[in-house]
Amino acid sequence: MAIVTNSDALGSLAADSCVAWSLQVMEPPTILPAWAEPEAFADAVRDALENPEVDSVVASFIPPAALIDPEIIDAVQETSDQYDKPCVATFVGMRGGNERGSLPVYSMPEDAIRSLAAATRYADWKERPYGVRARPSGINRREAQNVVESFGGQPRWRRAEPTRCLPVAGRLWH
Repeated sequence: MAIVTNSDALGSLAADSCVAWSLQVMEPPTILPAWAEPEAFADAVRDALENPEVDSVVASFIPPAALIDPEIIDAVQETSDQYDKPCVATFVGMRGGNERGSLPVYSMPEDAIRSLAAATRYADWKERPYGVRARPSGINRREAQNVVESFGGQPRWRRAEPTRCLPVAGRLWH
């Protein structure tokens, strides 16, 4: 994880949130000056995305009064689109979001980090081996299918009702 920001406070919030969600920050946050132009911000995001040690990037930005809101969104969007790594952004105090692009935009760094943590956990889960398929011997497959179908459409809390399961359990084995 890399953090690019123009605010010490946002960098600290993002780093603390990464720790809370068990995401490893590979380097200290890159802190740009508050008045950094969109091109400088995009360059810092590019540097983070090109780092082979970095799996994802959080770009957190508080706009100075003179900056036109869409400029920074467009700069980060165009940069992140060039890479195959997740990048999320927080643009504190800016009007609207990123309705026209693929860059996920959040109101606070904690929200962006939470989404990256969920995506990271999902990716880790998908990479795990499937394991060995259990094939117990002596199962009456036709009766097992009938049992499964008999529970279809029932509310979840009724599916595991022991008084309903026990009478059919004995019929599953030959």
